[in-house]
Amino acid sequence: MTDDLSLPEGYTEWLRELKDRIRSARQRAALAVNSELVQIHWHIGNEILERQTTQGWGAKVIDQIARDLRATFPNMTGLSPRNLKYMRAYAQAWPSSAIVQAPLAQLTWYHQIALLEKLSTATDRLAYASAAVENGWSRNVLVLRSSGPSTWGSSTSIWRRSMGRWRIPTMLRRSGSCCARAATRSSRSTRCAVQPSRSE
Repeated sequence: MTDDLSLPEGYTEWLRELKDRIRSARQRAALAVNSELVQIHWHIGNEILERQTTQGWGAKVIDQIARDLRATFPNMTGLSPRNLKYMRAYAQAWPSSAIVQAPLAQLTWYHQIALLEKLSTATDRLAYASAAVENGWSRNVLVLRSSGPSTWGSSTSIWRRSMGRWRIPTMLRRSGSCCARAATRSSRSTRCAVQPSRSE
């Protein structure tokens, strides 16, 4: 171990700042990669949904898409038929790409799946997504928090609780924004129409 007495003046403080910068840069890089992954998953799901709606593609086409994509990207994970169905469900739950960019893009894909499976409205999903981002919830914590009325309940009751650092998600406070309008439209649906079964 290096003797601190032999270090240049200010070295310890400089090293601490350097470490903080590296950690911050690594975190930003990870968030950027995650954001791109969420965006491509939304895009794939939206493309599938659009073609099934406008061109009458059947459910079987997802199996073919999965085979073709895995043949081209053999080392890429997440291209199973089951995951492609989640992508379609994700795009169906969030019709506007703008709403996917924040705060949803700050959550992992596994968080996104938990939001789809556990919550039935866009308003609730956004409330829990904002809470997960601001409080650093893991996917498991998010699942526990959103498991039913015995834990947290509806988004209205969530917003009334004091979490120390969050209240109503900023996104939904922007009245008139495309995000707020999209959330309002999406919240009218009771549940995402596609719920992949565990056997798929």
